[in-house]
Amino acid sequence: MIEIERLAKQFRNAIEAAFESGEMRKHPPFSRFPNECCDLTCDLLGQYLSENDIETYQMNGKCEHDVQWHHVWLLTKDEIVIDITGDQFVNKLVSPKEVQAVHVGIEGKIHKIFDLERQPEKNTVFADPNEFTDFGGRPNKRQKTLMEVYEIICQYL
Repeated sequence: MIEIERLAKQFRNAIEAAFESGEMRKHPPFSRFPNECCDLTCDLLGQYLSENDIETYQMNGKCEHDVQWHHVWLLTKDEIVIDITGDQFVNKLVSPKEVQAVHVGIEGKIHKIFDLERQPEKNTVFADPNEFTDFGGRPNKRQKTLMEVYEIICQYL
C-alpha cells in the first residue's frame, strides 16, 4: 500500500504542476481540477498505476443526499481505495479534516457518502491502439483527450 500511495501522490503532484503551468486550461474539465474530473482522472491514474504493475478498476457512486452528485475513485482487487479528487467536495459535502487530496486505504467518509447505485467499471484504455474504438482504428474523442492530457502529466512526473 505504501507504493500505491507514493505513486498516487506523485501523479496528483504532476497534475497540479501541469495545472499551475496553465497547460490544463485547454483540456476541460481539467481546467477545473480537481472539480468535475474524477472520472477522467481515474482513467489517467489507472493507466499510470497499470504501468507500475498495479491493476485497478473504477467505482462510480451517487450521493446519498442528492443523486445528481456522483464521484468516481479507483479500487484494487484487494479493495484498496485510491482517490486523488475527493477534495473537490470540501465545504460542499465534507469538511477539510474529513478528506485528503490523496486517499489510499479503506473507504473514507467521502466514499461512504457516494454509496448509492455503485457500479464497478473498467478504466478507459487509451494507450493501446488495439483498443481504439473509432472508425478505422483511430481513438475516439475520450481516448484522444486522455492521450493528450496523459502526455502533459507525464512531463511532470
